[in-house]
Amino acid sequence: MTQSRHMSLTEMITNLAIGHKLAVVTQIIVFHGSDCTQSLAKTRR
Repeated sequence: MTQSRHMSLTEMITNLAIGHKLAVVTQIIVFHGSDCTQSLAKTRR
């Protein structure tokens, strides 16, 4: 079974979005656990 270009693009965008959200949540958990003060605005820069 082959994957169309549209479905491939959809999969890529979904993977990027999930990866980004996972990275931000991981940073929040790690910084909170180590008492490092970081704002979400600084994280997004």
